[in-house]
Amino acid sequence: MKRILIFALLALGGLYAWSQPRYDMKNIVREQLNRGVVAIKQDNGNVIVSWRTLTSDGKGEPFDIYRNGVKLNDLPMTDGGTFFTDKKPLSGDVTYEVRGGGKDGSYILKADAPAGYLPIALKKPADGITPDGRTYTYSANDASVGDVDGDGQYEIILKWDPSNSHDNAHDGFTGNTIFDCYRLNGERLWRIDMGKNIRSGAHYTQFIVYDLDGDGRAEVMMKTADGTIDGKGKVIGNADADWRHGVNEAMAHFDKNRERAVKESRERERMRREREEMRKQDKRHDTGTKDKKGKKNSNRQWQRTPWPGVGFRSGKILEGPEYLTVFNGLTGEAMATVDYIPERGDMSGWGDEKANRSDRYLAAVGYFDGHKASAVFCRGYYTRTVVAAWDWDGKTLTNRWTFDTNDERWRSYAGQGNHNIRVADVDGDGRDEITYGSMAIDHDGTGLYNTGMGHGDAMHLTVFDPTSDKLQLWDCHENRRDGSELRDAATGKIIFQIKSGFDVGRCMAADIDPTNPGLEMWSSDSHGIRNIKGEQVLPAKAKKQMKAKQADSDAAAAANDNTALYYRGARVSTNFGIWWDGDLLRELLDHETVTKYDWQTGRTYPLIKFEGCRFNNGTKSNPCLSGDIIGDWREEVITRTEDSNELRIYVSTVPTGHRINCLMEDMPYRLSMATQNVGYNQPPHTGFYLGPDKSAVEFLK
Repeated sequence: MKRILIFALLALGGLYAWSQPRYDMKNIVREQLNRGVVAIKQDNGNVIVSWRTLTSDGKGEPFDIYRNGVKLNDLPMTDGGTFFTDKKPLSGDVTYEVRGGGKDGSYILKADAPAGYLPIALKKPADGITPDGRTYTYSANDASVGDVDGDGQYEIILKWDPSNSHDNAHDGFTGNTIFDCYRLNGERLWRIDMGKNIRSGAHYTQFIVYDLDGDGRAEVMMKTADGTIDGKGKVIGNADADWRHGVNEAMAHFDKNRERAVKESRERERMRREREEMRKQDKRHDTGTKDKKGKKNSNRQWQRTPWPGVGFRSGKILEGPEYLTVFNGLTGEAMATVDYIPERGDMSGWGDEKANRSDRYLAAVGYFDGHKASAVFCRGYYTRTVVAAWDWDGKTLTNRWTFDTNDERWRSYAGQGNHNIRVADVDGDGRDEITYGSMAIDHDGTGLYNTGMGHGDAMHLTVFDPTSDKLQLWDCHENRRDGSELRDAATGKIIFQIKSGFDVGRCMAADIDPTNPGLEMWSSDSHGIRNIKGEQVLPAKAKKQMKAKQADSDAAAAANDNTALYYRGARVSTNFGIWWDGDLLRELLDHETVTKYDWQTGRTYPLIKFEGCRFNNGTKSNPCLSGDIIGDWREEVITRTEDSNELRIYVSTVPTGHRINCLMEDMPYRLSMATQNVGYNQPPHTGFYLGPDKSAVEFLK
């Protein structure tokens, strides 16, 4: 028997169980998942069946597998992974059933099912045209999951992003942001249209999908405005209001210059398609245009003459009411709407008058009383920061507390937020805290700590050290000073720091090397991969001294691509992590590809490429969603096809011998899944160490 050394197996024997943070799992209100059975065809003709191990399962829980009512396994499956390979599948539609643990589950595999993934046909919104005559199209974007009907299986809430969505720093009108809800069988339940008074872009509409009232069904919650249309077709606020700055001037300008505007719009669309095609071919984003000196422009943006009296603020929402709405997850109906906290007020109080600072939003979910989930909606992180916690009891939306850096007690906390947010019980009191970039907020809405290192684009909260149960945070900063640091998530104490004179826009943390204890960390300027002590981790076959020429080459590559670490001639992604191939190391997910880090050579190699698919948000290149959504403990990838006519849920078909509880039953992991779509997408992390390191117990396979 092969002996595999793994981390602690605690009270559940053959099951991996949770430790810190210290939630009272008997008292906490959380979703009740079903067995999550899924059957996937393989290219070789086999069918794999995968299912969840739940925390309610006993030690060595036996499972039996049935196909169309006929048992397939000779003996009950009591150890090893919850993973079965049917090497003699039948033709036609086949029903696979998993029995055991008091929660049986089944899955119908269609005769025409594709290999490797679950397909969901999408209903793409119609193309549109802005007030200034520019056409736009839609593509599937970020997603979240929640059990909206209480059957124990997740549904997908999908955001549709218009092709003219904008960063807050840019002017211009956008198409409406639209949301759909789909069952895994492809049935669409509803559509919500955010309306013209919610601008489209990564920093505007943050949406939360979670069971907030404890009725066993998830709600959907987000910022709304006049003209938002719910899933029942009802309009929120004033249906006729149009708060877009410069809209009348834009329409007048378009009417007078219709022919030119249409020509410009078509040219912009041609250039966009050309860049997309070049990206498919892995070429530089060069439109082929030239400047006055004959030099080629890279990724040139079409420029127009601004409208008289409008200027840089055209298309932005600078006034008008702002709301917060909780929607029924099953029907899409708006159940309650309140004024958004905080109000916009005087925009200069946020740092500028362009709505670039005032319209920076984040959202999250947390258990601040240790019992029931609360929603969190925020505003601002470059300067003033306001974080408001909300409770929903099924009838009334109530503000639990509000943290505001205009409060004299918390003025030093201003300007510390990231483009993302994380929530977990970092201090072990059974109640959640909010990690807001370089500072943290306690469960009662008071400041917990502030490192003063300011804004950043990425962070990772988990247990890094296999000998400890403490949560730590790997964070990076763009102030060209503080670089990246590992810190104690409860106190803010710095464990180690790698300073940098550059904007460190990306960082990543995952256990990718079994020769070092705990997780490894790296960033776009970390000068290699680091261990939990901050020491450089050299590949086993690497020479200790690196030639100056190689260092220069790495620096040149990094200057052209800040989405990865370039070190010793290798590119290591700083994007997403994913448990995919069945061992306890984590793989990397970036640009439609799962890659494996080779700790011998320091290079990565592809395990699978999702052909015909496209990740989202440009160079950020994140999937619609990735996490433990269905089947065993490994993580799935939800991505759109290139034409956005289909969602695909890719499921690992690699055998695994490890039996691990569904990661979504770990609270920090579940909460990080709820915020994955927020701002700059970050991968989910567990609230315990998950990796191959030796611990107190050995598992015999």
